Amino acid sequence: MTQTPNYDLNLFDSTDDMEENSRLGLNDNADKIDTALKDIQDEVDGLSSPAASSVTYDNTVSGLTATDVQAALDEELDKIDILSNSVSALADYSTTEQVIGKWTDGKPIYRKTIDIGQLPVATTKNVAHGVANIGKIMSATGFSFDNGGSCLALPLVSGTPEYSIAVWCDSTNVKVSTYIDRSTYSGYINLEYTKTTD
Repeated sequence: MTQTPNYDLNLFDSTDDMEENSRLGLNDNADKIDTALKDIQDEVDGLSSPAASSVTYDNTVSGLTATDVQAALDEELDKIDILSNSVSALADYSTTEQVIGKWTDGKPIYRKTIDIGQLPVATTKNVAHGVANIGKIMSATGFSFDNGGSCLALPLVSGTPEYSIAVWCDSTNVKVSTYIDRSTYSGYINLEYTKTTD
């Protein structure tokens, strides 16, 4: 057991000394203060911190596999790195396939942005998405724009049916249907899906 040091912090020998020093504005006890502070500093300097890897960690509440503090910190840092990469992937849109998360069955969810080019004139346009072994398609959404800066969501649902734009996919193509001339618009579809090979 560590013994608590006993520092001599009695800076004045008597109440009379204290009153005398106070009245005269003298500090005859500077040596006592310096000695006490040096003793405290020596004690602090003599303390050592154990390495985090030698401090045990109870993981029953956290669910971590770590049994020491350093391993627990490392495990949490790994989770932060994974989360950071996932958040970064969510913010990135690319014509190259990328993993953005996991589906309810544990399979990776991929995203790929498909350039569908010019929208069709009152017909259906097929654009190959180039995804091999596509499984479940979770989402096929995007946007289209014209040279004047107007933007339309894809798909587009309108109270006037002929203004609507339909979007759907199969194992080979993204399909876009318009009911009027939308050829002044070009667009992109963000396809999110699983793969049969995972």
